[in-house]
Amino acid sequence: MPAQLRSCIFYPLVTGRAQGTGLGLAVAQELVTRNGGIIEFESEVGRTVFTLLLPLGEHT
Repeated sequence: MPAQLRSCIFYPLVTGRAQGTGLGLAVAQELVTRNGGIIEFESEVGRTVFTLLLPLGEHT
């Protein structure tokens, strides 16, 4: 992931791909946040890994 995208990668319409819309990560972050979770990433040359952390629901 290019360094200039790291601080804004979850913003709508931000993309590093020529044909990208820039909506996927913004939508993913919104859904994860609404459910009490967080989404993180680690990036190095040639490899970017996203991690989703979601809380376990209560047993009913």
